Amino acid sequence: LEAPAEGAAELRYLRLRGGPLHADLAGEIEPASRAGNLSLAAGWDDLTRLVAGTDSPLAGALGLRLDAELAADLETVMVDLEAKGNGLQGLPPAATAVVGAEPGLSAKLELRELRQARLQGLRLDAIGLTLTGDAEADLETQAVAGRFDLVVPDLVPLGEALASPLAGNLASELDLGGSTQSPELELHLRGRELLAAGLALQDLDLEARAVDLLNAPAGSLQLRLGPADEALALASGFLLQGQRMELSELRLDGPGTEFEGGLSADLAGPLLEGSL
Repeated sequence: LEAPAEGAAELRYLRLRGGPLHADLAGEIEPASRAGNLSLAAGWDDLTRLVAGTDSPLAGALGLRLDAELAADLETVMVDLEAKGNGLQGLPPAATAVVGAEPGLSAKLELRELRQARLQGLRLDAIGLTLTGDAEADLETQAVAGRFDLVVPDLVPLGEALASPLAGNLASELDLGGSTQSPELELHLRGRELLAAGLALQDLDLEARAVDLLNAPAGSLQLRLGPADEALALASGFLLQGQRMELSELRLDGPGTEFEGGLSADLAGPLLEGSL
């Protein structure tokens, strides 16, 4: 550590070692303006010791790297984050099929005047999926916005882990909006060449929109399932107020099938009323 009477204070290294845990911190900060940079490299080299004394078979290692750039008076703070798993074992079978032994996570976080937060370039790479996304929030106005994309290219390994036949691929897009008090979302889910429980479902397309998620969720959904010439199509509006769910403009179409109407359900009852 070097801290001159004037100028930036420099932390050349701060090293922590304790069994499988290790952490190294270095950086440089100008005390007057609080501008500077910090770097942290940390990891846990043996997860077996973390769960010692339990029945968990968890094993492997985790690593973390974080680099931060601080502007004068903390007007902006930029953080680069990278995390990596190595030789992970002992997770539940479904998690192992999706996460794998060496998942990797990276993202950039920007804070402006400790008021606006922006998540950029979020990326999770795992053996069974890829997740990417960006998001931002304003702590004063409470506005939020973002988009996340998830791709599962092959459902077969997940089906094997669950001992239930699965096949095909899935892709989803989730858009966030509104505010922290009244968030909104829009979901698009697409599946192709789907096989589940011995049924050849072929195609799946789902679109859902919802507003006021924390108070009285309301919105609409459209679902189409099956091959193009035999698809089952479901559409409905919905509103959840307390323990009461309203399904409006409900319509179900399929081969030789057509339903339309509206339903109201008391989730605490149960009581179902309406017409089809």
